[in-house]
Amino acid sequence: MLTSARIDEARPAARLQETQHNAFMTGAHDKLGILGEAQDGSFVLRFDRTYPCSQARVWHTIIDRNELSRWFDPWIDYEASSLNFTEGARLSFVAHDSHILHTQSGEVTRADPPHLLEFARASQLLRWQLTADGGACQLTLTITDGWRTGLTANAPRVHAMLDALRARLFGTRPPTPDLDKLRRAYEHTFR
Repeated sequence: MLTSARIDEARPAARLQETQHNAFMTGAHDKLGILGEAQDGSFVLRFDRTYPCSQARVWHTIIDRNELSRWFDPWIDYEASSLNFTEGARLSFVAHDSHILHTQSGEVTRADPPHLLEFARASQLLRWQLTADGGACQLTLTITDGWRTGLTANAPRVHAMLDALRARLFGTRPPTPDLDKLRRAYEHTFR
């Protein structure tokens, strides 16, 4: 069973890598995720974003099936999946094509609307923490896994997903992500 790992518990010898690549950056929402190692030896990928809308709006966009289908994981069949984000609920993430991705199961481990949502999905623990900041909302997403390679390989997709969330909150089309550019930036940062 996965447990929540906090970034501030990272081992001193494996400090979070916070390298910024100014040539890559185009705005505050483009900030690269950071990678750390928790005391239990698991790895934690952390993203911090600020969205200029209410905490309630961001919460709704994170937990509503229809909203999720517009920005979250494009491989998921949202109609066939079980996505009840209440504490203790069992989750299933059903793929559009089971030849590419098998159904993944999980469980909501913590839910404190509209502040915190934490759930397991396959081998990963995703923790969405929302904090109101005036008229804006601070989002901290941490993804914990025992497999460093999986987290680092997935970082560009998560980064692009958070950009798509931003577009959804603004009611605009999500940008077409340059996944190769993101992959190179993350490879440089996490080496």
